[in-house]
Amino acid sequence: MSPSTNGYYNKTQAKNKPDSPAGRDFCYNQGMNKLLIIPCFSAAWKSFSKWWLILCLVAAIPCLYSLFLVSGDIKASLKETREELQEFSTIMSDDSLEGEAKIEKLQTFLEKHQAKNAARTKGRKSFAILAGLVIVTIVLQVVLILYSKRATAKDDEEGRKDLNRGLARSLLLSLSYVVLAFIKLMPFVILFFPALFVGIIFVFISPLLALLVLLLWFLGGLWFYSRWYFTDYIITETSANPFTALGESWSLTRGNQFAVWVLVLTAFILHIPAFFTLGLSTIPTRSFDFTLRATAYRQLKGEA
Repeated sequence: MSPSTNGYYNKTQAKNKPDSPAGRDFCYNQGMNKLLIIPCFSAAWKSFSKWWLILCLVAAIPCLYSLFLVSGDIKASLKETREELQEFSTIMSDDSLEGEAKIEKLQTFLEKHQAKNAARTKGRKSFAILAGLVIVTIVLQVVLILYSKRATAKDDEEGRKDLNRGLARSLLLSLSYVVLAFIKLMPFVILFFPALFVGIIFVFISPLLALLVLLLWFLGGLWFYSRWYFTDYIITETSANPFTALGESWSLTRGNQFAVWVLVLTAFILHIPAFFTLGLSTIPTRSFDFTLRATAYRQLKGEA
């Protein structure tokens, strides 16, 4: 039985011996550990500077793969569009066609290309490619979580064993990761409809009030997201149960909401350059973001 459940350790004893296994266990379960922003960023950067190559390689695979698929689709679409424009231009510039003959030729042209587009859409394996990309991205996200956790481990041998255990369960962790992703989105979805209804009413009173309602909706969803911020790392421990991870993350972030919001804001800022770099900037920024989150998780567990 753990010290946090048998009453052996109280808060005073945990504070007196916070570095002991029992003290860490009690502080972790009771949410007594504090997240210190500056030491967290410092330790995260130190870990990232040692492991940046592996972390960036893992983060780069889904990014480069998606760019490859998108560029291929763009090239094919441009080629098809150019051919269609050339054929259309030929019809329009053909002086031998006049009146109804030209209209009939144009109708045939449109019917042919509509049928061609329908056949191409039906035969295209875009759904399979997209599904494959999503699966690869999810699995690699889990791998990135495991490597960021490995990068922040104080004990090298224990960190290596933890990484191997996680990689062996990567498919199970991926399923749990997907469940958690949907649950984290649910507050935004649930709160959206009442916020939209109230916002529409307030539009007729004051547009500023309507914007305030939408802001409160976003902050409400973000509050739940911040309380479940460490679930992705909790599932890499002994149990991959996503619902257990939700409860543990809720306890872990108790009293640390402001510090966690700083981490969430940092993650948002780090991903802004992605809009101007076709997503390539997410390779280093996402790697550091995950390292920062892993460092914060270990700090709250009393391992940092």
